Amino acid sequence: MAIKDLFEVTSKEEREERSRNFERKIFPFGDRQRKWATSMLNDNIKSRISDNEKLYHFINIKSIKLEESAISKEKALDKWCKGFLKKTLADSDVAFLFAMAELDIISSKEDEFPDLASILALAREYETSLLPELKQRCKKKYIFF
Repeated sequence: MAIKDLFEVTSKEEREERSRNFERKIFPFGDRQRKWATSMLNDNIKSRISDNEKLYHFINIKSIKLEESAISKEKALDKWCKGFLKKTLADSDVAFLFAMAELDIISSKEDEFPDLASILALAREYETSLLPELKQRCKKKYIFF
C-alpha cells in the first residue's frame, strides 16, 4: 500500500462499484456460480478451515489466474504465497483449488460448470507438476511449507 492510498478518499458508491466489478470478474455467471463454487469447496476441501476461508482461497487463486500481465500474476502469487492462511491447507487442497479455478475460468456457459471428476483429474496432475514448483517458490521466499 502506498502512502497516497492512506489519504485517498473514495465514496461509498465507488467502493461498492469496485466490489461489484470484482464480483463480476470472479463470478461472471452470478450467484449460481458462487453457490456452485461454495458447494464444491465445502464438499471437497478437507483442510480444517472455515467455509469462508475456502472461498477466500478460491477467489484469491482465481484472481491471480485472471491477472493479465505476467508481472501482476507474479506479484499476486507472491502475496498469496506469503499469506498466513495458506499454511493451513493440505497439498491436495491447494492442487484442488488451483484446478477448480483453472477449469472455472475456461467454462464458457452458465450451465456448464466443471464437474468434480474433471477438477480431481487436473488436481492430481497439479500435485505432480504445479505443487512442487509452488512449494519451492514459497519455501525460498517465506519458509512456510
